[in-house]
Amino acid sequence: GDCILIRYGQPQAPRVMVIDGGTQDSGDALVRLLRGLTGEAVPVVHELLVSHPDADHASGALAILEATAVERVHVQV
Repeated sequence: GDCILIRYGQPQAPRVMVIDGGTQDSGDALVRLLRGLTGEAVPVVHELLVSHPDADHASGALAILEATAVERVHVQV
């Protein structure tokens, strides 16, 4: 599914943005990736943007919302 992870900001304190969550499998894979990158059981996602509600873009957003600490969600309808 369609899912983009962006890390930006200072290397010592990077921020994380996710654009779309992809499919459920993509969302689960992204959560595993974030855990590996951060070493945190519950990684922080500073911005989550869901561009539209198609299953291949939005299904994985639920996995991200359930398994990470999302600070801000943006949804296009």
